[in-house]
Amino acid sequence: MQKGRSQGKNGQTPKNGIWVGRSNSDKTFGAIFQDDGKNGYFYLCSLDKQEILGCVEVYQTPDLPYPMREEYIKIHWADHGQRVALCVRGWPIAGFDIPNLKGWMVEEVPEGGSETAREAALIDALVAD
Repeated sequence: MQKGRSQGKNGQTPKNGIWVGRSNSDKTFGAIFQDDGKNGYFYLCSLDKQEILGCVEVYQTPDLPYPMREEYIKIHWADHGQRVALCVRGWPIAGFDIPNLKGWMVEEVPEGGSETAREAALIDALVAD
C-alpha cells in the first residue's frame, strides 16, 4: 500500500495533492484515491496491464463541508479481491465491482452514525448484489 502525502498548513491540500492507494491481496488490481486540490477521484487499476480500468469523480472541493485530509481516507478490499470501497471518515462513499467493471458513488452519506452503522455500510458496499 502506498502512503498518501500529508496536507499542508491549515488542512489545505498541498500542490501535489493527496494520493492513497491499496492493492487487492493477489496484487492483480489496485485502487487509488486522488485529491488534486480541486476534485477527488477514485480509480480502479489493473496492476498486470498497468492501466486504469475505471474512474469515479467523488467530489468537487468547493462542495466539501470540511477540508479533505489524508487521515480521513481508507480503501478496503473484499476478501475475495473483486470489490473495493473508498471510505471517507469511516463511511463508504464509492466503490468498484471488478467482474462487471462497474464503479459507483453512494448517493447519501449519513452524518454522524455509530461504528456499527459504518461497518454495516462497508459490508454492504463489499458484498456483491
